Amino acid sequence: MNLLFVNLYQLYTHDSLLKNLTHMGYHVCDKTYYTPKDFYHDEILESCILKDIQNASFDVVFTINYWPLVASVCHTYHIPYISWSYDSPMNLTSMETMDYPENFIFIFDKIEYLTYKKKGLHTVYHLPLAADCIPASSIHKSVDKKYDISFVGSLYQSNLPELMQPMSAYNKGYLQAIIAAQKKIYGYYLVDEMLSDELLLSIHSDYLQASSQEPSNVYMLSKEELSYSIATQITHLDRITLLSLLSKHFHTALASDPIEKNLQEFFSEIDFLGRVSYQKEMPQLFMDSKINLNPILRAIRSGIPLRALDILSCGGFLLSSYQPELAESFIPDQEVVLYDSMEDALAKADFYLKHNDLREKIAINGYQRIRSDFQYSDRLHTMMQTAGIFC
Repeated sequence: MNLLFVNLYQLYTHDSLLKNLTHMGYHVCDKTYYTPKDFYHDEILESCILKDIQNASFDVVFTINYWPLVASVCHTYHIPYISWSYDSPMNLTSMETMDYPENFIFIFDKIEYLTYKKKGLHTVYHLPLAADCIPASSIHKSVDKKYDISFVGSLYQSNLPELMQPMSAYNKGYLQAIIAAQKKIYGYYLVDEMLSDELLLSIHSDYLQASSQEPSNVYMLSKEELSYSIATQITHLDRITLLSLLSKHFHTALASDPIEKNLQEFFSEIDFLGRVSYQKEMPQLFMDSKINLNPILRAIRSGIPLRALDILSCGGFLLSSYQPELAESFIPDQEVVLYDSMEDALAKADFYLKHNDLREKIAINGYQRIRSDFQYSDRLHTMMQTAGIFC
């Protein structure tokens, strides 16, 4: 079976996917292009992909994340197109192309998958992400740990403050109330329910009043954009609060992009490590930490983010914000530990740092769950079987 692996940007998991596809017996043509500005139409990029398809006989096209322009090319040539979404929500402005019969779109977040199914799409499927486990012999014992707690990930910089600047005091207050309510709730995203059409029209009216442009040229804020901006703002606050709180009590490390000056006061007691490489430095940090944090991006409604699986695949102890699919796929307090408030996170961090044997047992149980239920080969087999592709 000949497979065209279309890379429109290099994601961390590319090498693991390529290795497993090759090991499964697929003849993979791994082709890197460029990231288009327009996900739906790019004549030059579409022409390049078309040319490659014409020059070889491919049985299936594969991408990380769903790309409408790739779907269009595959639709033209009636080639099965398999995409595995690592972003949630998917960064799409419309459902254009998603209903093509050649599509097999795999989404790791069950709620997002069900949302598309309710809209009548029959080309979407729910499939959690996967991870490559390190050899069990490489996992460090507690005496080898450098840090009590660590976090690897973005602190996020939301554009919500800029979006709110032209709004009326009432609309600003309404959004601030939504944020305050959502911050207290884990595992359920209520924001979308609170963003009514009337609110969006009122916000647009605010924008019109604040603008000197012609009404037709004034930006119309979509529900999806506002919801995502709120989610990233809450996540930003979550992560700052959590790290600041824990670092006052425990030796804490942060691996992230450079910290903004206005945030440095919150992290004065944290070991800042900068960015770490996915393949080598990140697994080492997970193994060097007694507890690995996973405060989940609020825009991910129910799914298990890749970071959680990566931590567990290294034999790391996972302390995560509550997430429905984490609680469904793993046994809480036996394979992972979940918190539902900042106070709960602090209490559980303190408890498990004082109980080394229990912490290590939970970490090993989580590692074994990854080995049994979250392997790339199993996920890829499911995708190929669903698409009717057999090697």
